[in-house]
Amino acid sequence: MKEKAHIRKQELRVLKALLSDCKRSDREIAKRVGISQPTVSRVRGKLLSRGIIKSYEIMLDLAKLGFEILAFSTMEPTEKVKEDNEVVYATNLGPSSKMYTVSVHRKYVDYSNFCRRYRVDSNSSFLVPTSVEPTKPLSFKSIPF
Repeated sequence: MKEKAHIRKQELRVLKALLSDCKRSDREIAKRVGISQPTVSRVRGKLLSRGIIKSYEIMLDLAKLGFEILAFSTMEPTEKVKEDNEVVYATNLGPSSKMYTVSVHRKYVDYSNFCRRYRVDSNSSFLVPTSVEPTKPLSFKSIPF
């Protein structure tokens, strides 16, 4: 189990500002949260070096990129998913437990091939058509600190 990081109030304010728009400059964040730009730069650096911020991501419109299916699946654990570009997230809770994955597929036949390749448990999987607008998109912008 990972140790919970202690976050100071100032770090939390910078983190929330970055979550709302990670493209903002340190100067813009400083204005927004009411601290100096050098302090924002120092705090951002600390959050990165401590591993609290792992990367800066963008949200994609999967349907506009030609992906029809977002799949949530379970399967036997395998290291092969690390190299599979269809898999966007994978985790398992131990060597004897199932692996949980989130994957994207251009067509149903691609998902079907994925299921055969990894022996996906289709009874515990569900598919979301990317053409359906989500009620709440996947984002950490509103995470309750």
